[in-house]
Amino acid sequence: MENILITGSKGLTGDMRWTARRKKELTDSRVKSGELLYETLRKAEKSRSPLSQPQESDTIGP
Repeated sequence: MENILITGSKGLTGDMRWTARRKKELTDSRVKSGELLYETLRKAEKSRSPLSQPQESDTIGP
């Protein structure tokens, strides 16, 4: 809230800069979260044993 009050007193330009900086922070955070999720899934896939994969008899289909 303090940032909004300070940039609000500077006018629209100051507020737009704060918004752009905040958008970048959010984007960076989402990218890092996505990378962490990808690494976790990749490790899980590598550690998956052949026994945990479905067998032909377990699947339903033609």
